[in-house]
Amino acid sequence: MKALSLNPNRSSLSVQLRHGGELATETVVLAIGNFPPSNLKVPGLTDRSERYVGFPWSHEALQDIPRDGTVLLVGSGLTSLDPAIALKSKGCFGKIHIISRHGLLPQRSLQTGAWPQYWNERSSRTTRGLLQLIRQEVKGASAQGADWRSVIDACGP
Repeated sequence: MKALSLNPNRSSLSVQLRHGGELATETVVLAIGNFPPSNLKVPGLTDRSERYVGFPWSHEALQDIPRDGTVLLVGSGLTSLDPAIALKSKGCFGKIHIISRHGLLPQRSLQTGAWPQYWNERSSRTTRGLLQLIRQEVKGASAQGADWRSVIDACGP
């Protein structure tokens, strides 16, 4: 379903759909994904540099890298693992260097224990209120010796 426009009414919003239908709602959330990162601020580097890939998830990002080429990945978070794994799965056997501002390697996600679902129909519906609730739960988890990640994992359901 593709939305074409958003029209405010007195007590609701209507979303005009491409196929001609209309969807009435009280709230609209723009969940449009992540935008490409900005280019690094490196002297001489421009977005037209042939050997610089600023958006590693683009279809063409790794296309022209020779199988025996050397690649430098700037940043050692989990994002750097995506192109490293993609290069290896394409049969690349060149060197892959990963540099980190703090000299760290990507960390493996820890297994967390279960944490009970902590919000319900009476919980706040504002971003600030939900953030306060999550912070409160993280404090409670810490006091019980539980990892904060289990509180975040409980947000999924």
